[in-house]
Amino acid sequence: WVTTRYTRKLSGGHQPQPTPAPGTVGVRYALVALDIRTSSGPKAKTIAEVPMGTDLKITGKVRNGRAQVVYRGATYWVTARYLSRHDPLAGSTGSLNIHGSKGLDKLTPYAKGIVAMVRSKYPKIKVMYGVRHSRLPDHRDGLAVDIMLPNYRANNALGWRIADRGSDNANHRNHVHVTVKRA
Repeated sequence: WVTTRYTRKLSGGHQPQPTPAPGTVGVRYALVALDIRTSSGPKAKTIAEVPMGTDLKITGKVRNGRAQVVYRGATYWVTARYLSRHDPLAGSTGSLNIHGSKGLDKLTPYAKGIVAMVRSKYPKIKVMYGVRHSRLPDHRDGLAVDIMLPNYRANNALGWRIADRGSDNANHRNHVHVTVKRA
């Protein structure tokens, strides 16, 4: 409820106009489902989420790891590292299983976003594995990606210290395992 003594009638016809968006310097694509935020600061509010592959006009400003974008005619902020010059869904009618990769076509959208981000940011990584038979749900349900590390033996002095499970694959020495949430 509102008490009318605290309100006043505005003169008719005047509607506040939104601040025009600044000039843009290009377009970037969301590599994952991406939060649209009110500012670049830690207390920013999320006003929307755009799906992977959404094209966003950028202003060129980056603060606190966030890039300023134009969304619905106004400026907002997104996490800069999840933007790419390349549309992760371009050519999505083709198979993701290239360079020896397997099981990527049946991944969930979030997991496909991980594949797109890795391919965009780390082009030397070629082989990834996704859906496969497993008693655990992450790979079986398309929620996990194994990102295979090229020449991993050359750099294994520091690594995951776990009990020996019998092989470099079982010990996670030759790949990074990423599991995403269900959409």
